[in-house]
Amino acid sequence: MHELPAHPHGWSFDAIQRQLSIGERTLLRYVEACKSELVDARGEPLLEVVQRGTRRMLRLKDGAGDGAPLSAVSTFFTLAMVRFLEGTVLKESVDTLWDKMLEGLPPSARPRLSNLDRKFRSIAFVANDDAEHREIIDQVIQAVVGEYRLSVDYLPGDADATVYDFEPYTLLSHRGSLWLVGRTHLSDRILWLAVDRIRGVKPTPGDGPHGRARFTYPRDFHPEQYTDGMFGEVDGPEIDVELAIENPQTEAYLRKRMIHPTQRFMPGSDGRTHLLLSVRGTAELTNWIMSLTPWIEVIRPSELRLEVARRLEAAAASYTCRHEAIATRG
Repeated sequence: MHELPAHPHGWSFDAIQRQLSIGERTLLRYVEACKSELVDARGEPLLEVVQRGTRRMLRLKDGAGDGAPLSAVSTFFTLAMVRFLEGTVLKESVDTLWDKMLEGLPPSARPRLSNLDRKFRSIAFVANDDAEHREIIDQVIQAVVGEYRLSVDYLPGDADATVYDFEPYTLLSHRGSLWLVGRTHLSDRILWLAVDRIRGVKPTPGDGPHGRARFTYPRDFHPEQYTDGMFGEVDGPEIDVELAIENPQTEAYLRKRMIHPTQRFMPGSDGRTHLLLSVRGTAELTNWIMSLTPWIEVIRPSELRLEVARRLEAAAASYTCRHEAIATRG
């Protein structure tokens, strides 16, 4: 109950069970006890269980406790997570949204929300500097909200520039970079376009308002369909990955993190704990494995193991050459 005010939109059963180290049956007993014992002046329970898709959430009922400031804090923290684009129109839009929300709060709640910009901060790790793409981001946001197609002049990392007739569905922030996710009429499939590789955009001409080609946002499109099975932004066939963890400290570090939705920890026949994942695309996975070397070892697939070994050999050779050169110079 003490934790619930910090989760104004609901606290999932799974998260509660992990936090309290209890099973589902125990949690259900606790919930029933709270609902029968913790009631308002009318005898109504102070908390309720709501369903969000496949997840059950526990939350305080509307009006239970001092919810307005806490809801505002939750919203501010959420907005802070997307304010990493210093100097871009997205940051300015977020600031405007926050100011409008404050105006709607009762005067008594506002003093408690002072200095929130110093109490909650989001620091993007090695975030892209997207300030130079300010105008493109502005046009992309308008197209995503207005649901009209864009002509996107795009320069992939390993190919010639291509102009896509593109239906923009989602503007996605991933590890410090912005991605535009949508469908291209060129190949009729979902693509991820890195915003920093977009050279220019303009509305596709059509018979919609302002002479733009509108599209109907597909009811069956959900971003998680194209991200849950992927370790990063590179799609591909699903691959089973097995990693061996070398020591208890690394295992404890990894168990506290959601590395991938499919992650499983299992005891290995070699006495080490093994981490199993089913991912699509291993480009970012390889970089992540390198960041944890030498504390994890790739068991399978063999292609990933060979790629990591190749990189390690190249790095070792580079450092060996430099070390010998320094030793020669004295």
